[in-house]
Amino acid sequence: MSNPTSREASVGSTVADSLEITPVSKTQKNVKKTKTKKIPKKKPDELHRWDFSCNLPETPFSKEANSIATEARILGMWQSQNLYQKMAEMNTGGPNFVLHDGPPFANGNIHQGHAFNKITKDMMCKVKRMQGYHVSFIPGWDCHGLPIELKLKASDDQMGRTQLISSCRDYASSWIQQQKEQFMKLGVKADWSNPYLTMDPNYESDVLNLFSRFVEKDLISRKAKTTPWCPSCETVLAIAEIQYQTVQVDSHFVLFPILPSSISPSLQSIISASDPPCIEISFLVWTTALWSVPMNRALLIRPKTQYCVVQVGSGRMFITSFKSVQDLVQLEPFFNLKILATLDSKDLVDLCAINPVSFEPDSTKFPTVPKDLPTVPILEDDAVTLSEGTAILHLAPGCGHKDYLIGIQRNLQVYSPIDHRGKYDNDIMPQGLTGMSMEEGQNWIVQNYASRIFKRDLPWEHLEPHCWRCQEKLVFRSTLQWFFNLKNVNEISQKRAEKINFLPKQSKSVFLNVLKSRDDWCLSRQRIWGVPIPALTCQRCQVSTLQVEIIRGVAEKIRREGIEFWARMEDVSDLQREGIVTSDFTCQKCQCQDFKLERDILDVWFVSGLSKCIVLPDSEVDVYLEGKDQHRGWFSSSLLCSSVLEKNCTKSFLTHGFCYDNNGEKISKSSTLNVKSKMSTTLLNVNQAMEYRSADVLRLWAASIPFQGDISHSDFVMRTVRHDYMKIRKTFRTLLGHLYDFSPADLIPISQLLHLDQFTLQTLHNFYVKVVKCYNSWDFSTATKLIISYLKEDLRCFFLDAGKFRLYHSKPRSFERRSAQSCVWIILETMVHLLAPILSFLVEEVWECLGTDSIHLHQFVAPPNVFLETCQSDVKKASEKHKLVSTLEKMRNFVGREAAKKDIGHLGNLFRAKIVISIQKGSDCHGVMQQLVDEVAHIEEFLLEYFTVSGCQIAWVDEMTEAWKIEVESADGIECQRCWRFASQDEMKEGICSRCHSIVFE
Repeated sequence: MSNPTSREASVGSTVADSLEITPVSKTQKNVKKTKTKKIPKKKPDELHRWDFSCNLPETPFSKEANSIATEARILGMWQSQNLYQKMAEMNTGGPNFVLHDGPPFANGNIHQGHAFNKITKDMMCKVKRMQGYHVSFIPGWDCHGLPIELKLKASDDQMGRTQLISSCRDYASSWIQQQKEQFMKLGVKADWSNPYLTMDPNYESDVLNLFSRFVEKDLISRKAKTTPWCPSCETVLAIAEIQYQTVQVDSHFVLFPILPSSISPSLQSIISASDPPCIEISFLVWTTALWSVPMNRALLIRPKTQYCVVQVGSGRMFITSFKSVQDLVQLEPFFNLKILATLDSKDLVDLCAINPVSFEPDSTKFPTVPKDLPTVPILEDDAVTLSEGTAILHLAPGCGHKDYLIGIQRNLQVYSPIDHRGKYDNDIMPQGLTGMSMEEGQNWIVQNYASRIFKRDLPWEHLEPHCWRCQEKLVFRSTLQWFFNLKNVNEISQKRAEKINFLPKQSKSVFLNVLKSRDDWCLSRQRIWGVPIPALTCQRCQVSTLQVEIIRGVAEKIRREGIEFWARMEDVSDLQREGIVTSDFTCQKCQCQDFKLERDILDVWFVSGLSKCIVLPDSEVDVYLEGKDQHRGWFSSSLLCSSVLEKNCTKSFLTHGFCYDNNGEKISKSSTLNVKSKMSTTLLNVNQAMEYRSADVLRLWAASIPFQGDISHSDFVMRTVRHDYMKIRKTFRTLLGHLYDFSPADLIPISQLLHLDQFTLQTLHNFYVKVVKCYNSWDFSTATKLIISYLKEDLRCFFLDAGKFRLYHSKPRSFERRSAQSCVWIILETMVHLLAPILSFLVEEVWECLGTDSIHLHQFVAPPNVFLETCQSDVKKASEKHKLVSTLEKMRNFVGREAAKKDIGHLGNLFRAKIVISIQKGSDCHGVMQQLVDEVAHIEEFLLEYFTVSGCQIAWVDEMTEAWKIEVESADGIECQRCWRFASQDEMKEGICSRCHSIVFE
């Protein structure tokens, strides 16, 4: 290492001999201790007497944030400079980084969840750009869909299709503009002038052209299937759109009478031996969906399971699982339950049952089965569990997805007499249920079939499906829909997913389970505002036709006119006049030429899932980042669509949690939160939040929360973030204040800096490496913690205190001050660049004091690896220096704690203290401390400055129980009114120490 011997010696040349280094023998270990002296307070007129001689900080950088005005000014400056375009042109020719933006829905103000998502994406792009990557960020909006359509239909339900589409387009456009402005106010730099919009005619046309390729591959079909249906929104939902909510419902036991002709001889003998005589024997079924019993088509039992015949009361017998008996006897209807016999499940499969609500209400007499009434078969299936109920499940293929799959597998009828309002239609049996809702029907069944239905006393808590849009309860009904067959596509997608990086890692299993759970994807929606499915349905045989040529012909018309084109087509003759359908077009099944046009639209998840293939068809996408609900939404739809079109989807799927308010409630567009005071930050509208805080505070909040978990936006959290923001701002102002008379031309070469400054810059380098490592793994929360900790512990509590004399009290142009200022400059330059992705406005404001162009047009500035440089890349020597710094840090922390205990100062302000450092000879500590003594030309001043004390003595001890120990005592002498160090009476002149006196008067 270079030794600035003469310069370092000059630092201490005017300092009293306050530090001694003497060997201590075994008999000289005890050092004389002095009593703590009470220090008199300085008079007010003495506090500022010597200010004229000090280098007091000067800076135009405001102490107050003035966030609204400052951020508005900076936004205007960025716009006038066309900053994003310049950022997009940075690093052209370098490696690319592509983040594909998931489109938010174009209605309503953005909320804190949107802000968190977009800020995080912005930070990611800025990090990569500042690392030398070429980055472009294209934002997008999801424009079609039910919420906008329902909103406008509520105001005018008489609008025609074309008028409704036009109104929806205008409505979405207005909200896109407002949301764009809100995102821009957050400092998010993106190509806001050229976003992708799913309602753009070119995008809509591209969707249909790509859809035609799905049809070409024979992946699209129309069929009747039991699917989730929202009676409120009056449309089908995909399985991925279901939200399950925990609710309490009534549960019931239902008796399914066994058909007498199916009873086996062995069972008949059990019945005949009963006393009293058996009136009726039934299967006992437990259900939480009594409304679905009229649609029952089978009973399921568990294979290889013991069941038993039990008798209750006068002649009533039923079959249940042996395991359920212990639970049943505790319920009122079954107090007197008596087991008559046990049977294996295989003994029950030849029996047939009768639906108890298929004959006259409340009939106690065993019914005569009409010829046209289907019996209920008994089937073995592993889907039956023993954990709850009677291990006998009632199966209604028209009322549930799992029931449907089992029903199709077992060739059962899919009976679904439920209309679009979620009510029983005219085909329901019994007819008394016609026109009733599910809840009304359930009450009617209980009232009219009381002899075979027993209500369980306590409500049962379970998960029920709800609509993700309106949050209303769903029903399942069998309807004709268009489906995307996922059987083979799923296998390909799962293989692709194995190669994708997931963060958090555990989300990979969640995503794979989503893919595995999907067999068909229902693509059709019974709405108007969306990309149409250009199919034709024969009026005679009701067979629907999807032809590639027709789809592509419609797509080209939509490219010119938008989806309004399809809306204004009334029948097939209109398509013939447009040249899309030939005049001799006939139904392939019945040769009919009379067709009606399909009015369903494509699922918006399918439309947005094609966005990567439309917006970035030839780009390799690095990252998708969205909320954790997108595993079953946009992430899965994107991967499935990309797999079919043989395009790469992405290298990484990143997910963050949901945003919650003060009360732990999820923040969403439907939130109704009131602002009671200016301290409230839990606001639906981010614009309002920025009025009380600032964009940078929101950005710091987004950076400080681990995005893999759920996100808190409570008042307490925001106050803490605001406090951290002001600390960062104050630190920047302090650093700027010390550079009022400094420019890069004054920088001292690294090898010539004073040792304390070299140590400080090495700590900065180590810190920088850790932060960049966090950035590379998108761990912004840890990076933020490291930054705040560095500013507090390493900068404010160490360097700015230890270097205080040289910064404030040395001669302005002295080498000692220039060395400290060089350190300040490098720290400031490093921190401004390092914080640019997070605090975009604040660092721009700081950079205005230092540079000319925008900070966002720069790459990261890595501080020097001082030890490696000064040791000529000798790793071993650099390692020894790291050990030295580590030892000194431990000593300094110990001194701070001891001084605090004795009430003679605190870490960073120990001028009232003196210390004695005892070091065991031959120890590792001896080696590193001896290295320090040998290298530093004037060790006295270094140690006084490093520990910020007024006296220091090193003692080399032959024998000690530990490698080192330090005694902290009150300093001797009088406090200097200029530098606050203590000096002896002989050294004091005019109230200041000889060192200060020589600086002021010489």
